[in-house]
Amino acid sequence: MPKLFKSLLLLLLVVSAALRAESPGESVATQYRGLDSGLQLLKQQSLELERDLLILEEQVANPLVIYFSMDTDRKFRLDTLNVLLDGEKLVNQQFSREDLKPLRQGGAQLIYKGGIKPGKHELIAYYISDRDYQRGAKFIIEKTLQPAFLEVIIQKQESKESRLQPAMIIHEWKQR
Repeated sequence: MPKLFKSLLLLLLVVSAALRAESPGESVATQYRGLDSGLQLLKQQSLELERDLLILEEQVANPLVIYFSMDTDRKFRLDTLNVLLDGEKLVNQQFSREDLKPLRQGGAQLIYKGGIKPGKHELIAYYISDRDYQRGAKFIIEKTLQPAFLEVIIQKQESKESRLQPAMIIHEWKQR
């Protein structure tokens, strides 16, 4: 909006200067050239504003929301969680002991909220524990015009050997 306001102000100044020009050496053609350049600038800035509004509308109208939760053994200590969408990093979050407390008590944390275009997208999530264990999961999202809600879950496994390296699951919450 500030660009549009500045453009309108500039246009008014150019028009008023053209109308007030009373110097005998200045032709009408020169006055119109000044007016034309002001109009071209206004047109360019309004096109930029329209583009910015379309991008913003796409982000608001096509949201992707990702939550994170975990159900793990007390001995497991999460260090870092990463989430990539179509190869681009969305989340790179390190967790302190304080960050993990609500998650260990069954809480979920919002880790990403943004817009994506409709179509097929690849989501990859992986974690690194304090013992350098790593595990990941891949999920294909068929994004429509409806909002998409995903949950990245680190979940304990039943075998004793794998309790320190829990599974990574990505779950899509379908709307009714």
